[in-house]
Amino acid sequence: MGRVEKTVFISYRRANFPWAYCIYQDLTHHGFDVFFDYQSIDSGNFESVILDNIRARAHFILILAPSALERCNEPVDWLRREIETAIDEGRNIIPIMLESFDFGSPLVKKSLTGKLASLSSYNGMSLIAEYMEAGLEKLRSRYLNVALEDIYIRPLAGNAKEITETQQAAANEAPLIDKVQLTAQEWFERGYVFQQNKNFDEALRYYAESIRLQPNVSESYNNLGIVLSEIKRYDEADAAYRKAIELYPADFTAYSNLGNLLVRLKRYEVAEAAFRKAIELDPTNSTPYSNLGLLLHENLGQYDEAEATLLKAIALNPSDADAYYNLGNLLRDENLKRYEEAEAAYRQAINLNSAYATAYNNLGSVLVDLKRDEEAEAAYGKAIELNPAFDTAYYNLGILLESLNRYDEAEAAFRRAIEFNPAYVKAYNNLGHLLNNLNRYEEAEAAFRKAIELDPSNAIAYNNLGGLLVDLKRDGEAQAAFRKAIELDPMLYAAYYNLVLLLRLNNQVEEIVPFLKKMIEIEPGDFDSYLEIASINKQTGKGISDDDIDKARQYMPEDNWYNRACLESVCDNFDLAFEYLQTATRQEGFNPEWAWNDPDLQWIRDDPRFAQIVGPKLE
Repeated sequence: MGRVEKTVFISYRRANFPWAYCIYQDLTHHGFDVFFDYQSIDSGNFESVILDNIRARAHFILILAPSALERCNEPVDWLRREIETAIDEGRNIIPIMLESFDFGSPLVKKSLTGKLASLSSYNGMSLIAEYMEAGLEKLRSRYLNVALEDIYIRPLAGNAKEITETQQAAANEAPLIDKVQLTAQEWFERGYVFQQNKNFDEALRYYAESIRLQPNVSESYNNLGIVLSEIKRYDEADAAYRKAIELYPADFTAYSNLGNLLVRLKRYEVAEAAFRKAIELDPTNSTPYSNLGLLLHENLGQYDEAEATLLKAIALNPSDADAYYNLGNLLRDENLKRYEEAEAAYRQAINLNSAYATAYNNLGSVLVDLKRDEEAEAAYGKAIELNPAFDTAYYNLGILLESLNRYDEAEAAFRRAIEFNPAYVKAYNNLGHLLNNLNRYEEAEAAFRKAIELDPSNAIAYNNLGGLLVDLKRDGEAQAAFRKAIELDPMLYAAYYNLVLLLRLNNQVEEIVPFLKKMIEIEPGDFDSYLEIASINKQTGKGISDDDIDKARQYMPEDNWYNRACLESVCDNFDLAFEYLQTATRQEGFNPEWAWNDPDLQWIRDDPRFAQIVGPKLE
């Protein structure tokens, strides 16, 4: 025969404390021996006290709200561990479903992995504030008043028993929960549902009402901060997070979210401190480690520590797809170029989350780096299949298709990117570049000017526009565009290069050398600037510096036969120049038209050998 047990463990998220406490007070009043984590138990005793109390009690009440299972996909999450222990110990599990909770929602389904997948099969009940008394009576009379068989109750002993008694005594002294607090909780959970559905206006309204009804709940301010950040009301979001921390200084989630906000605001050092505080408060949670690793990589350039931090996140939660994704981005960074490892990280992120469109997109990019173009195209295609409005995936696909000379498809991809993101400056820029190469100059100019309209500070767009204007022989406008690019980005080497080339072709040599010296400052190992300084000094009769010639020789690749011919032309080594030029004509990409116009070859161009090697000048 089974027996009716009156020992209960209540499992809950901090956000749902009022409901947990309401149930505790009611059951205690009716003679039940109840435990719930009323006051934070110190980390040294937490695990043993919590797990021992589950084993010491027949009933396991699980309070389920839309927000409750949010982190249950993490193996170290304590709510998950409590549920798994209750399942393993064969407790009488009673899911209490609060406002808006639905086992069928995508968010809930995503969290119910492993042993938790069985939760929906347990006999649970709904509980709402308006009918609180009737609901609690139903809980006592129907769900707890049952004869249980084969349940082994392990008595509490020692430290766990002492801490449990202290917790119960403190809970028994607290004031009664009222319906206003429970109603505030319902507003909070409705707000959470709207937040998850990206209906931020409604989420804002519900969180505000929750706070009006119960102004001392940190979770409400934390979630309010998330919504305010999403709608770019950053100052208010900052205040909301800080209020959450003021109300509950141990709230690691608020610190982590504050860190994310500070990254958006480019306050990187303060963001780092916020993430580190979150880790200090909960060293077992992977999310702050993942966020910190992202910051260390993308904003602080601390690659070794970023990698160690992301690996720590993965060690804590091997199912954290975002941590693998961030690790992939780090490994692919141009300063590391560990492409094979990056590919493995992206693939693991996808294994963990098969709908991870951005991971497929970045996998495509690393496959491009690895020159596996067919696989890259498939990855971009999968990203678009998962998110048909994924502008970045269309953009990256366009770049790949252009490199494969599939120009019509590339153009279509760029235009799709723009369709889904009409303010996509880089897409306009690359569309203009493609159209320019296809000699569709008017359309190309329109694309570049649209990019500039969208982002007047975009130096690359001005530089690209300048290149187009050179092709159209509108040299004055081209010069102005290159100069504007340099004004906007004094470190944009390509703009200096293009301006110098244009000035040289127009014989405006007097102002070129300062630009070349700036180019050397930007790229000290680029031979071309040293070669051009020597060439201009020879042309203007100022004499050639041995240092410029030596540097040009030092940095010039041995197989760059064309520029080696230019260098020997400048140095009056004409026979050697013609020898190198002859070799250059056999290399892919040799341009006879440019050879007839290149100022660096002006000293050998009248020699009959030049036409014999290069071919006749095109008129």
